[in-house]
Amino acid sequence: MKKCDKLPIPSPGKRPRVKTPPKSNPKSKFNCNTSNKGVTSNAITQGASHGSKRIKMGLYAKNDPLRGSTSSPDMLPTLHARTLNNEQQTVKGLYVDGQQRYVVERRISKIQNKSAVVVTYQIKAEASDEQRKLVLKDMWAEIDWMSPGTLVNIVGVSADENQCFIVERMNGYLIVEPDRLMSVTSVVTQMYCERKAALSHFISGGGDNAIMYRGVVAHELICKAMTDKLDSIPVLKKEAKNICRRPQMLERAYGIGMTDEELEKLQTLAAEWVSRFMTMRFFGNATTFRSQDPKHQNFHFDELLGVEDNIWSPTYGLKGKIDATVLIKKDGKMKTVPLEFKTEITKSQERQAIKADHVGQVSLYTLMMGVKYGEIEDAMLYYISDDSLSLHPPRTLELQQLIMKRNKLIRSIGLSDGDLPYLPRPGGIDYEFKCKTCEVRNICTLQIRKKNIPENEQLRTEKDLLANCKLSDEEFQFLEQWLKVINAKTEEVEKRYNDKNLWTVAPEVREAAGTCVANLKIVGDSVAWVDSSDKPGFLQTFEQTETSSQSLISLRVNDFVALSSNVEVCINYGVIVAIRDNEITLSLDQALHREYKTGNFTYAIDKINTTSPIASQYSYLMKLMEDSPEAERLRQYIIMKKEEDLYLTGGATGSSYQTLLEYVLSPSLYFNMTMNYTSDGFVIVHTDYPDKPKIYMKMLRGMIENQKSVLIIARSVNELDRILTGLESHNKEFLKIGSSSPDDGCLQPYTTKEMSKAAVGIASLTELYNKPVVGTTLLSLKHPIFQVRRFDFCIIDEASQALPTAVFGALAVCDKFVLFGNPNQVPNGRLSSMEMNPNICDNFFSLMESFRCTIKWNSLLKQVEGTAARNLLCHVVSKKFEKAAVFVDTSDVPALESRGEESICNEAEVLLTMSFVHLFIRSGLCPSKLGIVAPYKGQVDLLRKALESLYFGEVEVNTTDQYCSNFRENHVVICTFTKSLQKDSPFFRSTVEEKKDGVLERLRRFIQFVPRSKNKVLLLGNRHTLKEYSPFKKLFEVMSEVQIRKLTKEEYEGLNLYANRMKEVES
Repeated sequence: MKKCDKLPIPSPGKRPRVKTPPKSNPKSKFNCNTSNKGVTSNAITQGASHGSKRIKMGLYAKNDPLRGSTSSPDMLPTLHARTLNNEQQTVKGLYVDGQQRYVVERRISKIQNKSAVVVTYQIKAEASDEQRKLVLKDMWAEIDWMSPGTLVNIVGVSADENQCFIVERMNGYLIVEPDRLMSVTSVVTQMYCERKAALSHFISGGGDNAIMYRGVVAHELICKAMTDKLDSIPVLKKEAKNICRRPQMLERAYGIGMTDEELEKLQTLAAEWVSRFMTMRFFGNATTFRSQDPKHQNFHFDELLGVEDNIWSPTYGLKGKIDATVLIKKDGKMKTVPLEFKTEITKSQERQAIKADHVGQVSLYTLMMGVKYGEIEDAMLYYISDDSLSLHPPRTLELQQLIMKRNKLIRSIGLSDGDLPYLPRPGGIDYEFKCKTCEVRNICTLQIRKKNIPENEQLRTEKDLLANCKLSDEEFQFLEQWLKVINAKTEEVEKRYNDKNLWTVAPEVREAAGTCVANLKIVGDSVAWVDSSDKPGFLQTFEQTETSSQSLISLRVNDFVALSSNVEVCINYGVIVAIRDNEITLSLDQALHREYKTGNFTYAIDKINTTSPIASQYSYLMKLMEDSPEAERLRQYIIMKKEEDLYLTGGATGSSYQTLLEYVLSPSLYFNMTMNYTSDGFVIVHTDYPDKPKIYMKMLRGMIENQKSVLIIARSVNELDRILTGLESHNKEFLKIGSSSPDDGCLQPYTTKEMSKAAVGIASLTELYNKPVVGTTLLSLKHPIFQVRRFDFCIIDEASQALPTAVFGALAVCDKFVLFGNPNQVPNGRLSSMEMNPNICDNFFSLMESFRCTIKWNSLLKQVEGTAARNLLCHVVSKKFEKAAVFVDTSDVPALESRGEESICNEAEVLLTMSFVHLFIRSGLCPSKLGIVAPYKGQVDLLRKALESLYFGEVEVNTTDQYCSNFRENHVVICTFTKSLQKDSPFFRSTVEEKKDGVLERLRRFIQFVPRSKNKVLLLGNRHTLKEYSPFKKLFEVMSEVQIRKLTKEEYEGLNLYANRMKEVES
């Protein structure tokens, strides 16, 4: 390797002073003391002068005690041997105070010519007012998109005498937003597809498969063999069997469709692979390997330093987990090397491009490990299946390119106000090889559509994506809408749980905030154990050395936490299993290295954010958009509002429960409950009835008796336990996903946790899991059982409490659906973006209600004469907030009052009111939830007679005074004001004092009945007459134009025909 190929890695803990270089040559063609006009074009073509030459910051001087590479073979380059091992050092000092962190103020210039580009920024130190310039050249000049306020970390280069940082080829690194840690695997995935790498940050991959399962088994087995020094095939096969028999692993094999024979074959194969590695490689005296550098011929393993090392590097904005960290003896020196295991076959030509991302992965590990072990000179890849071992010395240029990819990923995932991520154009991407089977290709297509690129400027891949996409404009609009909703919620979660506090905020400050326990020391050794979910781990106890005001009360048992030392961030993940006095015990993923136990370290335990439940909804949304017959069927109902015949009943007497099952199974039956049914899928049941539990249980039992498989989905574990406990007394053939709660121990034998323990293989697990009823919550829909089974029915309890995207995952595995819910409930975890966009249905029940209403309108409106009348009905029953109160003005139609012996009445308004009553009830409103108010007793009597003839006796009708006295609330209130006179009537010539004697002047009564409506207030009257009264004059001043609808003669005639026709139908 050439000398210039290696770039010394700067220390995150100490910034060495660099001697001032000689004064710049007056003939220099490059000067960093730039003006606002930027760098001259000559500077671009010629580069830096000798006077402002590159200054490479070396972290480890030859006599530096922190140097990782040691000249003596006896001195181990581990953390224990480093002077970082002291209590005075802090994570904040290493990763914040000891770094060159600056904030971008503005971009000064971007100079471009045929040969090069130079971008110059004005930057200011994060912790002071120190001003600098940042010049980016070569590949780094692509970072021309940083906006003011962007945080950067400059590594490997110092400012010159002109206070200017120059980052260029082979000289330094620029890390954009270093506090946002990107996983190493996401960075190297960009070698495959930059767009998919960006989207994979939000959306998980396309599910489990046999290749992934084989890799997990082989990986766990080889780590176990290296830790316990196992090489015997029988012993390794026994360990492989133990790995595969663990409940979680057995469920994974069941979910991907493996058989017991295939599992047995895999165990034998993995044992042979690992035995070969341990015998020939790990225990061998010397190991030959294929290397990029022919000068290196052999080495041998000396010691295993750790497996599954968790490493977070805020210096480079990266995080990852190293399969194994090993100590090797090579060229007479002891060296620390990251070792990554892969199961892919490297001999196939198809794998050569993918192999490059493996090399990039281990190369980045060498960069990240520099803080802990010093400069890492080699990285190692081992392909288990074909026994291929290769050594890869990290190259500076390759590392710079990888950091650039990391910066591009930061730009791509930088969301703003819930917008879609920025995605680079798919140049060089083969549609058939990569896009055709990609699970996120519809999002790519959506972004291409939004850019409106002219056809003659489209790339070939863009044309292929657009040509092969089968989604309609409405489906794309739905996809975009819900992507923005989920993105907005993801941003909210990230702001609430900010992992950067682990290194930017002192532990004592975090402890005072109640999210951390600091000043801890290790007590005793790690003890292997298995937690309640059968996951293996290691128990480790810590003792607090200093009494804190928060003590240990800030954290709770079962909290998911990150363990950090005073020199490393998040060295391990764990779960709190016990808290007592000043001690806290964690279940850790991996045992702590011996250096942590012997070194002088202090520790902090922080509660961190796990994967948000909202994140899984990306996958569910993608499942709805799949190119499959099942997804197409669901989109037709949920998005396209496919028309179906709808069977709707009038009221809810609560007595005909026996016909419920028959109604569900046979759409031709008529059921007297507020219930709607589409023949190809959905039954919608309102749950504002006291007998809902009886309805639910009778329907469930009836389905089981008719040998139907049922998936029950509840919004909470407690709700699910309540349903299954009620079922348990009648039928014990059911399964609960997960474990039982402490309050319902009787359900424990029916849980997947207990049944998977009893299974001895995939066949027995399949038999145990083949129950007619399966119960789960929305958060457990990723269980492997849903990869295998399909259900006849899905019953979603409290569907009004579930976000639509959370339910899509269940819809894909069921044929028909029963939704129980109340459309007037607000779901838990309401998205703030929905508050800004009232047109988004914020729960699945409302979404399907709008679907049901859309279907119902097609049959209801056919019975209304005239387009104008139909438009009026749509306006009146609209659920939009701005139309919650609507005034229908009858001043232009013949709807005049008449005087009886004792009171005033208005027959025309009664007929209009009946048309609206028909409309609300036939569209699904329970009659008992509808109220009618009139100010005059004569009008009330006419209304009651009309309702009796229509068998709508449950509708409440009262005068204004009576309605306000009984304190009853309704979902919809219709008020017919009755008073309606001709414009030439003497009434309009009477004095104000004479008008005050009327009942309509009683403002107090009028304003009392309006709030009694939960959803809709429909006001009916003659505006020209009513405005003569002061309360109505004020009312018309505050109502908007969209809330006042003047009734035309055409609409009036259409409504009268509709009301008379409905009267004939009812009679």
